[in-house]
Amino acid sequence: MLYKKDGLCYTLLTNYFEVSIMMIEPSIDKLLDKVGNNRYVLCTLIAKRAKEIESIRRLELADQDKKSITLACEEIVAGKVKASKY
Repeated sequence: MLYKKDGLCYTLLTNYFEVSIMMIEPSIDKLLDKVGNNRYVLCTLIAKRAKEIESIRRLELADQDKKSITLACEEIVAGKVKASKY
């Protein structure tokens, strides 16, 4: 069973709640368009930017509501972060 709440999609299994959480915004299609439909490049770009965001948060002792992966995805869709050729 699948239901939506607060912009996230939750899957319920028997005797377990919120087993899988999928990101809805920004959509995977928008993200893939920004990196030429290359899932490997997208995954690497999100992981590297999320790691940078986490290191900045530790230095500034900042606490934000959004997770670093979500912020990285939003920056990619907005065009603030781009993959280099090599």
